[in-house]
Amino acid sequence: MIINVRGTSGSGKTTLMRHFMSLCSSTENIYPEGSKKAEALKCIYKGQIVFLLGSYANTCGGCDTINKQDTVCQLIEDYSFEGHVMFEGLMISHIYERYAAKARVDVDNWWFLMLETKFETCMEHIRQRRREQGKDDTLKESVFTNARRTFDATYRIRDKFTAEGINWKEVPLTNRFGLFEMYIDDILGLEEL
Repeated sequence: MIINVRGTSGSGKTTLMRHFMSLCSSTENIYPEGSKKAEALKCIYKGQIVFLLGSYANTCGGCDTINKQDTVCQLIEDYSFEGHVMFEGLMISHIYERYAAKARVDVDNWWFLMLETKFETCMEHIRQRRREQGKDDTLKESVFTNARRTFDATYRIRDKFTAEGINWKEVPLTNRFGLFEMYIDDILGLEEL
């Protein structure tokens, strides 16, 4: 299965991935030859191999640490032969056609999880992240404008997925971690123990 977690900046994508890692019995960074930056993390989740794309060495992680969408697409293809693939990133969250086209070809194996986080909450998460980094938490108007644009784009994409019959689930902020685990178990076909 291929799972794309989507949401705007500050919606909690990387936080959710870090929670997922905490549920795994093991995690191992995978480094491309000659690189000190991981391209993926191999996780063992309830006996299943799940690859998280990108690096999680910094506060903001995932596919935002990968320079090109072509590279992300190649990694999805490469790692899907070895296990399940999960990926997230701000840039990916507002790209529709590229990932919808992949889902159309293999609709039964693609899922999109849309983080339902209010815009104001996203902005507060960004401020909090800046405070934790020892930075001024005052946000420029351009930050609000860009965040609002990606926030709105994420919801328009959700509507497009619905219209096309592409698999997606909404992950609200309330009970996010428990609901996310339940969705992952369902998507991966894991039965309750």
